[in-house]
Amino acid sequence: MSFVVLDTDVASAILRERVPTSLNRQLTRRSLVITFVTVGELTRWTLVRHWGPQRMAGMRAFFAHVVVLPYSPKVATASRRDSETRRH
Repeated sequence: MSFVVLDTDVASAILRERVPTSLNRQLTRRSLVITFVTVGELTRWTLVRHWGPQRMAGMRAFFAHVVVLPYSPKVATASRRDSETRRH
């Protein structure tokens, strides 16, 4: 199975069940991955939008079904190296 790292916008669309059909096809049969940053951004959004218990439960279920990449200096360094490599 292949992995795909979702940005916050795509993760949010999944939570709201508003994923375009073309994107949904691309995500089918792939393991979904989000970063710790996306977890923080989605969690902040729930506070700003005053999500109720049912929507919060939906977000917890979403988090339980995706891989969450943790933060570490090694992860940050690898990410930086990858972005520098793509620029050259």
